[in-house]
Amino acid sequence: AQVARGRYPRQAVPQSMSGTFAEMHDAAVRVARRTSTLLTNRELALAESIESDDDLLDELHEDTFTALLGGSWVGSPQETIDVTLLGRYYERFGDHAVSVAKRVVYLVTGVNADELDRSAS
Repeated sequence: AQVARGRYPRQAVPQSMSGTFAEMHDAAVRVARRTSTLLTNRELALAESIESDDDLLDELHEDTFTALLGGSWVGSPQETIDVTLLGRYYERFGDHAVSVAKRVVYLVTGVNADELDRSAS
């Protein structure tokens, strides 16, 4: 929101990146809703779905780097910084949700979620 306010009346995200950021937004909204629900009902399957959405956010974050570094980027220096920072903000949002999900898994099972992942492998 701060980046958008700082660029007003222009758009914070260049048109060429709007699809990627729309997907990031959708994934982040799902993460937020699932995390809120997880804190209420403590369903382990929901914790796993949060990690899947975080994986999508990670992939989309990588897509922002591909766009910026792929040789066809024509954005201004300010647009480059905004895309870099906004992508990182979304990616970290997903990471925080995964952290919450892992803590809930621990509260429910008494086992560290990372240990569950290793034992399943």
